[in-house]
Amino acid sequence: EHLHGQLIKHQPPKPPTTMATECLLIDANDPKLTEKVEALKPTPGLCIFLDITGSTAMKSAGIKEWVSKIYNCFENSKGFLSKFQPVKSIGDALMFYVEEVDLAKRLTPLQAYDALWQIATETGAEFPNVKIGAVWCEDVYAITFLPGSRDYYGIDIDMTARIQHEAKSREVAIDARFHDRVMHSY
Repeated sequence: EHLHGQLIKHQPPKPPTTMATECLLIDANDPKLTEKVEALKPTPGLCIFLDITGSTAMKSAGIKEWVSKIYNCFENSKGFLSKFQPVKSIGDALMFYVEEVDLAKRLTPLQAYDALWQIATETGAEFPNVKIGAVWCEDVYAITFLPGSRDYYGIDIDMTARIQHEAKSREVAIDARFHDRVMHSY
């Protein structure tokens, strides 16, 4: 049951989707690092930045209130996105990167857009408002600078951040490439 100020209980998460691309650790002590970087191929996919809006004001309502709202928002997002796990959370924001091969196994571009719209327009009192940016990426690489973690870098990740920044609360902003895929899927 959804109650204001309380956590929504979910089943334990399923294991994350298997990623097709091996993630390269950028390690300056690796004698073959230059060769590995030069051999990197782009990893196409969908990058999503989801940011809770008004989080500073929300936090003035007390820790129980904002912790439960952030938790509910993050769990709701993972549920709508077919249990894809976020790559990282930064404060009250999430970054998802779903490789093209993994997305094709679970969602069409239209279904992915619909999921983002459902997240952005959630009106329950137990959920905070969010704004979302989504970009179809072609210039992204599976690399990390931190051992044991998975990450993605590239110009299209930066574009996703800029598009999300321009979105308003309860809005989904997408780039032309993702728009074209959504319309083709439709």
